[in-house]
Amino acid sequence: MREKRERSLVSPNKPEKARAYAFLLLKFRPRSESELLARLKQKGFSEELAGAAVAFLKDKEFIDDRVFARGWVLSRLKRLFGLRRIRQELVQKGIAKEII
Repeated sequence: MREKRERSLVSPNKPEKARAYAFLLLKFRPRSESELLARLKQKGFSEELAGAAVAFLKDKEFIDDRVFARGWVLSRLKRLFGLRRIRQELVQKGIAKEII
């Protein structure tokens, strides 16, 4: 049953399925564009479909790497993480060096 549900979620010609999965991921926590793209591809969506979903979310301002980075830095500073570690985490999350 679970396999059937997962197969129906990942259909190569269903952009709304990719967007729905992206929204599901964003429901749990904010994510960078790079993270979202990687997770969509990991789920089985094509590069083109994943890119289109990320572009849609970016266009509608549901994701913004600058806002994500600012929030990440603030949350990490509250936990007393150092700047070097925070910078490293942002790089791992695919944030552009110009934003960091």
